[in-house]
Amino acid sequence: MKKSIVLFLSFILTLALCTPAFAAGANVRAPESALSTEESALIEVSLSGNPGIMGFKIKAAYDTDKVELLSVSKGTLTAKGSFNTNINTNTGEVTVLWNHTGEVKGDGSLFILAAKAKKAFGSAKIRLSFSQEDTFNEAFEDVALTCADIVITCGKAEEPTTAPTTQSKEPVQNENGSNIAQDTAANSGDAAQTLTVIDLALTDSGYLAIEEVPENDNAFIDKVNQNASLLQTGEAYTSVEEIQDAYEEAFSEQYAETVVGLTDHSQVEAAVKSALKQAGAATVEELSPDQKQVFVEAFEKEMAAVSEDIPSLTEKVNTQTAVEAIQKAAQKSAEAQKSPAPSPKKPIWLIILTIVAVTGIIIVIVFIKRKPIHNNQA
Repeated sequence: MKKSIVLFLSFILTLALCTPAFAAGANVRAPESALSTEESALIEVSLSGNPGIMGFKIKAAYDTDKVELLSVSKGTLTAKGSFNTNINTNTGEVTVLWNHTGEVKGDGSLFILAAKAKKAFGSAKIRLSFSQEDTFNEAFEDVALTCADIVITCGKAEEPTTAPTTQSKEPVQNENGSNIAQDTAANSGDAAQTLTVIDLALTDSGYLAIEEVPENDNAFIDKVNQNASLLQTGEAYTSVEEIQDAYEEAFSEQYAETVVGLTDHSQVEAAVKSALKQAGAATVEELSPDQKQVFVEAFEKEMAAVSEDIPSLTEKVNTQTAVEAIQKAAQKSAEAQKSPAPSPKKPIWLIILTIVAVTGIIIVIVFIKRKPIHNNQA
């Protein structure tokens, strides 16, 4: 009997330590979207009812006979952290894997799909699903997601794609519960959306870089504004110069966040020193125009050796913008080193249950040891 009690309480303790914890769930969905065979359309996949999330793995499956998936880009919630995608055009499946060092709260977009219709069709679906073991919060509890299929239709090229009717954007909060500033492209979420809006317009217009767009390309301005309307960014550009400025600012912000998410400070610091040495300068401020080009190319090579997911500088922006992006990356990397990620927290109910189980075992053990003494004294 005594042995049974001890075994039973031991089982309770084991159960308390091993039972996985679950956090409240959230909804993943996107508005019905009309595709065209001529131009790309943006589909914003959003999260609502977010209880706090630090990582997820979501798959989107589509019919390759009807849909051509062009790209996947970051959303407002995933602007910071490690964001990786894999598009399998043969099977018609894209995998989005994201994680961060801190929990992100508030509702917003997870990622943005850019797609075209291959042929006319009535309607079809992009089916969303998630991996539970890869979807968790800061306490490493599983966060359950309810994923809704995305309804898509084939619209005509000349008709504007229906703008998403997503929820209004609430302030995104960091792991401490404070609101993250949302200042134009200086905000990571806005930067990610700005790049998506402009990059898609560049692709549709046949440009490889923002510097290639002539000042009088009004059709390009219209494409950018149409994309901005689809994502409800609130932006309306009136000139190519204005778009270029927004793109360069957003690129610097997003590049810095990507570098910080995929490297540690020592790697960034070493890359800057190596690039400066190759350029023949002691500091970034001392670089001449020719030296800046050498510096950027050298830093880019150093970063490519660390991670192939770090985007190219020389292919996307001019030399001066690239230098500013590197400086911002070095600054953010130094700040990240001073602010270590919070240690994982155990849910309070698990702590209480563990304490109760341990206390119970101690009481039983003491009772069993003391009982023979009382029997002998009797």
